[in-house]
Amino acid sequence: MIMKKVITFLILSLTLAIADQINVSSAGSDTNGDGSVDGTDLATVLGFWGGNDPVADINGDDLVDGTDLSLILGAWGLCP
Repeated sequence: MIMKKVITFLILSLTLAIADQINVSSAGSDTNGDGSVDGTDLATVLGFWGGNDPVADINGDDLVDGTDLSLILGAWGLCP
């Protein structure tokens, strides 16, 4: 159980570090334009996982993947 928590923490830390390095604005992560990055935006990315939907492809590399998920998590909250 402890190992699972440690691995989860490390994955989340890495995800947030990647999002910080990519430098995409939080507004780009707001997939539905409601002024915040939240569960709806997360659901959009997860719903199009592996595809190339332009709304869910936050970084514009034609693939909805872990990088886009990192950007959503890194921008979580209200958009500036």
